Amino acid sequence: MELKRYLPQADGGVVLEIGSSSGYLLRDIKKTFPDLFIIGSDCISEPLEKIAKNYPEIPLIQFDLVNCPLPDNCVDVIIALNVLEHIEDDVAALEQIYRILKPGGHAIIEVPANPDLYDFYDEQLKHFRRYNLLDLKEKVNKIGLDPVRSSHLGFFVYPGFKFAKRRNIKKMQHLSDNECKEKIKQEMHFGGNIMNAFLYALIKFELLLGKNMRYPFGIRCLLVLSK
Repeated sequence: MELKRYLPQADGGVVLEIGSSSGYLLRDIKKTFPDLFIIGSDCISEPLEKIAKNYPEIPLIQFDLVNCPLPDNCVDVIIALNVLEHIEDDVAALEQIYRILKPGGHAIIEVPANPDLYDFYDEQLKHFRRYNLLDLKEKVNKIGLDPVRSSHLGFFVYPGFKFAKRRNIKKMQHLSDNECKEKIKQEMHFGGNIMNAFLYALIKFELLLGKNMRYPFGIRCLLVLSK
């Protein structure tokens, strides 16, 4: 998705990424929009320490989103990619996003799609849930955030992804927790990087194919919200 259309146009606009992980997105935004004030954050220190070492010019904050210490109406754009599924009380997290967003600001949210496909992989990744897009839109509406764009990512790979997920659910029902963990570790080690690169390329193609297109299903839900 083109972040550009949702980033503040004025110099000094504040962009906060929640769950900065590797810091690559922070780096890319800072490089493309040097006049914006970019802030990275995470709830654990390890990724922030790596980001601080690699990109010392980017300010970083460690906090739990549910207990966010930032003041009201202080951020122009919030980016939270693959964050909400890791938070048990996601409604409280969304309420904090609403609180710290400036009026007219935007939040860009991405989460795993389809609750029926929740499996042991999700558990190992510490996901509390996968999402139905309509249910997620209902949650944000109740809080006061207005969805200005909603779609899915991974539309073209979804049939194969769904088949693999359902196969894993059946297959792992007969394995112990330790056996499941070992199998997941092996599969992620041998195929994880290749699969992630493939998915990234395909999702990028989807977005180029239809910048304003709404995909009816996919492996991830995408929401752009306005306050």
